[in-house]
Amino acid sequence: MTCKTTRMNLIDWIRGDLTAVPKAKLENHLAACAVCREEAETLRLGWEKLQALPPEQPSDTVQAGFDTMLTIFRHGLRFEREERPRDDWLTRLGEWLWPRRFPVRLAFIFTLLIIGLAAGLVLGRKSNRIARMQGEIETMQQNYGISLLEQPSAVDRLQGISMASRVDTPRSDTITALLQTLNTDPDINVRLAAVDALYLFTNLPEVKNGVLHSLSRQTSPLVQAALIDFLVGIRERRAIEALKQLIQKQPLLPEIRNRAEAGVAEIGQRRV
Repeated sequence: MTCKTTRMNLIDWIRGDLTAVPKAKLENHLAACAVCREEAETLRLGWEKLQALPPEQPSDTVQAGFDTMLTIFRHGLRFEREERPRDDWLTRLGEWLWPRRFPVRLAFIFTLLIIGLAAGLVLGRKSNRIARMQGEIETMQQNYGISLLEQPSAVDRLQGISMASRVDTPRSDTITALLQTLNTDPDINVRLAAVDALYLFTNLPEVKNGVLHSLSRQTSPLVQAALIDFLVGIRERRAIEALKQLIQKQPLLPEIRNRAEAGVAEIGQRRV
């Protein structure tokens, strides 16, 4: 099981919804992958906090309205029983489900409406609370990731990139920190990890612009190759000019020049 598949199934695993085979594969992956294991622990703690929250209760206004409509409904049923002779059980069941008298029918409709509104209110609040909890977890992940990117240890900075990239909607300061790491970090492995992390957010214009401008600043052939693949992979048309400038750059390894020329040709064909 890959890291991506593991992360997609973590919530079901925490809730105990996975069947035996997927559960075993996920737990085997967690045993071997420290990064996914740490994320699983973070989500598990967040889920426990969420489960510990008290259940939402309907407001006094909703409860009072429900009680009133329920009283009207009961009075309507009693009136119907007293006024009409008793028929067979099927007829009585049909009249209970859909009363013939308009006032009773109206009360029945309003009762269902109030029940629906109350249920929607409770479920909506719980959904909002879940979304808020998930947002808080993402905020903590990004803050922690940015702080790790400022540490002197390359291992800490790699962990910071991993933390900062595990969110669906990164903040602008998170993207800025990743781009700065790509441009200035002294460790090549850290810069390569930053490229991989930024590839997850290629839908953001600031990511495309940042990677495009970073190409001319890189001197490591490994990072140059990674950025070429990045720009070709996202079909960035502006990369043609940047790649042409890189081709003219000296010194430049022949392998990187060939890769850049192939990238120019591939992007040019896609434009046609």
